[in-house]
Amino acid sequence: MNPGLKTTLTLNPYNSLEVVKKTIKVAIYPGGRIRLIEFRKSRVSVSRLLKELNYGIYAAVVVKDGVPLTEDDLISDGDELEVYEVTSTG
Repeated sequence: MNPGLKTTLTLNPYNSLEVVKKTIKVAIYPGGRIRLIEFRKSRVSVSRLLKELNYGIYAAVVVKDGVPLTEDDLISDGDELEVYEVTSTG
């Protein structure tokens, strides 16, 4: 079992188990829209994030701490990312 894919369970006020969701903050450019994306897994791939945002892997570039990420890179709970839509003019 991959430790990066485990799910955390907690007791809610009704003493039943619930899944704790992980949150990733995403700023989408152009425009600077902010989205909070929740996942059940503790780490997810950039390609999964792009799918959640309705982008193909060639339609946007994901940046973390000023460094572009590849589609296979993993992102974690609490990460703050920038997503730049790829545009072409001609």
